[in-house]
Parts: sequence; structure tokens; C-alpha cells
Amino acid sequence: MQEAPDSLRRLPVFALPEVVLFPHTLVPFHVFEARYRAMLDDCLVGRRLLIVAGLRPGWRSGPMPPVHEVAGLGRVLSDRRFHDGRYNIFVHCIGRVRILRHIDDAEYAMADVAPLEDLPDSDDAAPLEAAYRRLVSVSAGLMRARGDGGEAMARVLASTSDPAVLSHRLASVVLDDALERQRTLEMRSPLARCELLVDRLSRALIATEQAAGDEAPWIN
Repeated sequence: MQEAPDSLRRLPVFALPEVVLFPHTLVPFHVFEARYRAMLDDCLVGRRLLIVAGLRPGWRSGPMPPVHEVAGLGRVLSDRRFHDGRYNIFVHCIGRVRILRHIDDAEYAMADVAPLEDLPDSDDAAPLEAAYRRLVSVSAGLMRARGDGGEAMARVLASTSDPAVLSHRLASVVLDDALERQRTLEMRSPLARCELLVDRLSRALIATEQAAGDEAPWIN
């Protein structure tokens, strides 16, 4: 069995329904459950690291609900604690991890995890570069078609020229379905992620253009 590095042992698990934390993203959370408030109390005086894991379909409430094996490793960058113990926090996802072992001897869920890095697609960088160019092109086309509705995508496109990073950040704003987001998080091929996003954005662009055409006035 794979062993977790010392730095990735006994990390708190923030388990949430339909939530996927992608690497290289910054996400706000409102924390109100008693166990998660206790988790943050401990997290913030320690390394400020936590695992954000999505709950599996069919989950039921309990101290150790079933979560997806692949999750995001986050660092709490900022926090605001309210008088009643609730928190508003911003979590920066610094990597993707695989849960190796659940620990149930604490007030809240904890786990040992191991880093889950991307795998190289091939020695030839040309396919990934081509997919990256297609992704930028179709994203720009969708932003133009949507007008004022593409601010989030514009910020993502301007944030990096790294295809692997861009694919994670775009997935976080483009994909709505929780299971598809989870499957995309689990992809270890930057090329596959880029190609999936090109497909989804192309479909969105076609739908947007068709809708605009349907609303255009007839010209006699």
C-alpha cells in the first residue's frame, strides 16, 4: 500500500455535496456546521491545509460520509470568523491528491493522502500546444458571442499560458455537472482535459449562436 508523505498525513477532510476543487483555483466557502467549525479552529492554528472532497452519489449524513477518492488539497489563505463561530474562508487549491486512508479517531473526518500529478501525454508537445490554441480560440469565440457574460472566462484566459493550469481553471468555471467535474479532476492528461473543454465550449458556442439567431428580427 502506498504511504503518504509525512506532510500529507492526518489532514482534515472538508466533505461537501457536488463540490470539486480544481488545482490552481481560489474558492470561497461559508462554514457553519459544528464539526467543520471545529475542523477550521484546528486547521487555522496549524498548517492551514485541508482536503476538499466531493461526496459520492447516494451519500447520507454522518461523521464519515463516503467521498470521492481524488480530491483537492487546499490552503486557507484568508478567514473571517463570526461571533457565533461560523467562518468565511478563501481556499487556494495547491494540488490534487488521492485519499489513501481514512482516519476516524477525531471529531471530524481526517485522511492520509498522496499527491496525484499529471502524466506526460508523450514526448511530442505539438498535440498539447494545438489543443491549447483550439481551447483559447473557442473560448474567445464564446466570450464574443455572450458579450457581457464571459467575464469569468476572460479572467481565466488572461491568468496563464500553461495548458495544464488553464484546463483546470477553465473546468472550474465551464463545467456545471458535479460528476463531470469530478471525472475531469481525475484526468491526469492535460491533453484530454483540453480536448474535453474544447468539445464542451464548442457546443456552448453553437447553442449561443443559434439562440442569438432565433432572437434576431426578420429582415424583409
